[in-house]
Amino acid sequence: MKRNGRPAWLPPRPGGRVLLGYFRKLDPATITEKTKNDVVSEADRAAEAAIRAELAQRFPDTVSLAKKGQPW
Repeated sequence: MKRNGRPAWLPPRPGGRVLLGYFRKLDPATITEKTKNDVVSEADRAAEAAIRAELAQRFPDTVSLAKKGQPW
């Protein structure tokens, strides 16, 4: 899928930039267990937020589901 001539797969890039900022710097105290054997970290949440923001900007009339967060 394309929008404005750019592939729709580009939104994960902002999440990657966020995750690189956490590389070898993640505080273990920011890791929580959502359910048994299902962990989520501050880095996960921040990357998801960056991806969601990019998707909302590019595709404002769509709904997305994400693994770590809630539907929006």
